[in-house]
Amino acid sequence: MKFLLIFLFAISVRGADIVADSFSWVDVSNAIDSASSGDTVIVPEGIVHWVGGIEVHKPITIRSANATERTHIFFESFAFKTQSTNATIKLSGFVFTPTNGQSSAAVYVAGIGTNCFWLSSCRWSNTLNWCVFVASALNGINGVGPYGLIDDSEFTYTGACFGSIFVYANEGSLSWQTPEHWGTISNVVIERSQFIAASLNASAPAADSHLGGRGIFRHNTLSNITVGSHGPEGASSSGTNSTREWEYYKNDFYFSTAALPQVSNPRGGTGWVYSNTVTSVGTVEYGSIYNLGVYCGAAGVCDANGCINCASSTNYPAAYPISQQIGRGFNGVAETNTPWRFWENTFPASATGPIACAPGSAFGVDGREWTNQPPSDFRQLAFPHPLVGSTPNVPRPPVVNLRRVTL
Repeated sequence: MKFLLIFLFAISVRGADIVADSFSWVDVSNAIDSASSGDTVIVPEGIVHWVGGIEVHKPITIRSANATERTHIFFESFAFKTQSTNATIKLSGFVFTPTNGQSSAAVYVAGIGTNCFWLSSCRWSNTLNWCVFVASALNGINGVGPYGLIDDSEFTYTGACFGSIFVYANEGSLSWQTPEHWGTISNVVIERSQFIAASLNASAPAADSHLGGRGIFRHNTLSNITVGSHGPEGASSSGTNSTREWEYYKNDFYFSTAALPQVSNPRGGTGWVYSNTVTSVGTVEYGSIYNLGVYCGAAGVCDANGCINCASSTNYPAAYPISQQIGRGFNGVAETNTPWRFWENTFPASATGPIACAPGSAFGVDGREWTNQPPSDFRQLAFPHPLVGSTPNVPRPPVVNLRRVTL
């Protein structure tokens, strides 16, 4: 009897499996509507065109039917929008491709708290806008998060696009009123994924952020793709906020072209960049590996003398420091100097950096806005992410033998 009770309890925690009648938008929507918290909605494999998207507001798993054949969704406005508070909505095993040059993101994530989402074993291809858009607004409320995991996925660039993952308003203005979240699940964590472009795509970073975004980008492979973040550009008394913090570590960057901008291009806030490897097929001059200058936007430019025109913009003060600029953080009481840290990274011999717009810029000084020294309070989030636990994800198989639907 004791064994039976434990067994039944385990079943109740796991939830029920609900198989959608087909991969059509109507059948998948109906299956999701019928699901309860903890249930798994299983979508048959195949290729389908969704004119509309599906919104998910309860902690369930939505996955393709099996590991060898994926559900390939050609979407228009979006495929999924998820919203959750401190409970996980998981999407797994899908391929997302926009139709007719559609520029919307495939997946929008919103919510409040930690472990709000888990996007796993998915593929994004030909997306013209952000593949995944993470924002904090939940029913119009700006709160803490959402934080969650994107792992074991693939992002393929075949043309112009904005980038892969945009962490936007992760807490918003609240992010600049709390200390750093180094090494915690209170971040958007991106791990064990691939970002692939046939040629250099400098304007489309693998991960980007603005308005208080926080993230951890680790154990990923990037081909002709960089990472970056937005700063206080465009900021004004209305309260626009810079990126808050990033951790980039144990990533492999590979470049097959000679023209290479910054491998990481942070424009604001603070971060740790360590144990990354950059390789190239040829001997190239990489220029500045880290662009630590204040991005002036339309109101100013960075040149050999630094960001000389920032003072002419009504959006920026004339003197250092600019609020939320590169190398700034929050100690629990007030904004304070918190330098970007770069250590134990491996680059080609021809690489140079880090520099700040230009050496000696008043807004990016070695030892103040950035340093090559690790932090005294170093910590690291357990790997893999706690959502994964001890059960590894199924490896990404090729997409084969798909049934096609003609709409």
